[in-house]
Amino acid sequence: MYDPDRYRDKGEIEHWRERDPLTIAGQRLVASGVASDDDLKDIDTEVIAEVDAAVAFAEMGTHEDVAELTRFVTSEGATA
Repeated sequence: MYDPDRYRDKGEIEHWRERDPLTIAGQRLVASGVASDDDLKDIDTEVIAEVDAAVAFAEMGTHEDVAELTRFVTSEGATA
């Protein structure tokens, strides 16, 4: 698995973590009383479950035939 953290300064990583829009939105929802920390945890749990289900579904599928990989990428009848 590719590890992007090897190529970035730790300060840069922390800088962008502080600017994470999902984290900021969550903090604002909690601060305004619209949601609680528990609500956000429940949402995270639901999202993770949905993504896991989508990955499992995709992994059960069949692989595309190599001959079909470029189908619909360009017009089959196009001329230069």
